[in-house]
Amino acid sequence: MSQEQREELLKALKDRFEKNMSHHKDILCGNGYMKEAMKEIIAIAMGSMNIKDANVCIYIENQSSIHLAENLGFILSGSIYEVFREREYLRNRYSLYITN
Repeated sequence: MSQEQREELLKALKDRFEKNMSHHKDILCGNGYMKEAMKEIIAIAMGSMNIKDANVCIYIENQSSIHLAENLGFILSGSIYEVFREREYLRNRYSLYITN
């Protein structure tokens, strides 16, 4: 994948996350799209950005995202309460320590 394609992918992902995608859940979920996107993001982070670690916070009942994070090598590293739409939610923090 070229640098231009990676940048387009990152922009597309950002745009999608800024919208409520719940009405597309049946079409998008379970096809491995996010896993492939995250692999590319991690590759970019390791390569050109020289990032050494990454963290994700996942709602404790979101089993699909937890499974994805663990499958990509993230490990549970703590918990945090976050406010979303004026409500407080417990989220687990998963960390990935990147080695080249």
